[in-house]
Amino acid sequence: MARIDDQHNSRRSGSSDPSEGLNVTDLLVLPDRQRSVVRFLIRQPRKSEAEIAEHLQESLEQITPLLQELIQSGYIALDENLYIPKLGRRSPQVQPKRRSAKVAAVWDKLG
Repeated sequence: MARIDDQHNSRRSGSSDPSEGLNVTDLLVLPDRQRSVVRFLIRQPRKSEAEIAEHLQESLEQITPLLQELIQSGYIALDENLYIPKLGRRSPQVQPKRRSAKVAAVWDKLG
């Protein structure tokens, strides 16, 4: 769990690129209120500040700083006064295949 916390702390300290978006480990270590907002937006993107406040059963004054913190952390974005989750796009690191000696020998004989 320490590795996940280290990743989250480096993310919050600003050393990570906030344009990366949210990944699963971030969701695991978010505080409860932040996690609730992000999960709500993942399930129902493009919600207004009032809709998010209603979902959390909190006032706009309570929810505004929370949303600003999530924006600064790079987990959500504001688009035309609607909040959307910023999901990270991870591409797998694929190693190039090495041709086996047998396959190379067959191709050499074929021409």
